[in-house]
Amino acid sequence: MQVIRYVILFPILLLVASLTRAQSEIEVGFGVLGSVSAVDPIPLAFRNDFVGPNTYLGYYVEGSALLLEHSKWKPRAVVRLQTEGNKGSIDWPEIELVNAGAGAVVGYRLTPVITVLAGGVALYKVSSKIEPVDNDEPLISPTAPWSGRLNVGVRGNFGKWSSEMIFEKSYTTESGAVLLTRESSPSFIPSYSYLNVRLGFKYRIFQSNKAKPTAGS
Repeated sequence: MQVIRYVILFPILLLVASLTRAQSEIEVGFGVLGSVSAVDPIPLAFRNDFVGPNTYLGYYVEGSALLLEHSKWKPRAVVRLQTEGNKGSIDWPEIELVNAGAGAVVGYRLTPVITVLAGGVALYKVSSKIEPVDNDEPLISPTAPWSGRLNVGVRGNFGKWSSEMIFEKSYTTESGAVLLTRESSPSFIPSYSYLNVRLGFKYRIFQSNKAKPTAGS
């Protein structure tokens, strides 16, 4: 818990330091998030008739600050609140998570309009909800309350507005929340990770005097 606090506070401190140097800009954003639990390979006894989780449509809100004004490179500190999880099936429960976290993303401007992005965030689980399946298979408690995510994507710049499409994957797998059982077979706790696609918009609400606007900002 203490480590997560430091991970979340660090980008905020970078944001404040950047504003102090008057070389920053601040953006706020929002969008939708298509999320699904990607299940690692499971034993053959379950694989033949296993019905996996379905896509869950969530949302996110985000704030970011430009840390360095450069003609090509655009590093930003990011804070985010997002929902994710999966819809249930006959073999998999419905899982809904609310995560808050912080991290950094680096953009490289290919053209005045197009920027490619890469980065990562550390997320802390604010709340979780698990709806059991109808076949009376048991559930166990979720595990770690925090996770790390890797992000890659593309950004379109249109003055104060920008649009983003980001692919996100948890770099650690989870085991917990789900316990599968079959007759004449040992019970199995599958491992899974989250695969998300985020589509959203950002609006620049502040820009320092030294951060001169350009078409690719």
